[in-house]
Amino acid sequence: MRSSQTCSAPDPGQVYQPAEDSVLLLRAASREIRSTDRVLEVGTGSGFVLSGLSSCCCTVGTDINPHAARISGDRGLQMVRTD
Repeated sequence: MRSSQTCSAPDPGQVYQPAEDSVLLLRAASREIRSTDRVLEVGTGSGFVLSGLSSCCCTVGTDINPHAARISGDRGLQMVRTD
């Protein structure tokens, strides 16, 4: 994540929070992914799905929202702020 594309004080209220669809996506992805796979999540939001997959394979997340990119990056996820 490039520092010029982040926000200094991320606002969690500006980030999509995990809901039922997030849990369903994580379950479905977990059934399909193998340990040798690489995962790119577009629209990572809070990082819920990506963090659930990061222990089983190589993951990278992207988000256009600077708050989401910063919060997910602060959770230890590899993130890229996109436009």
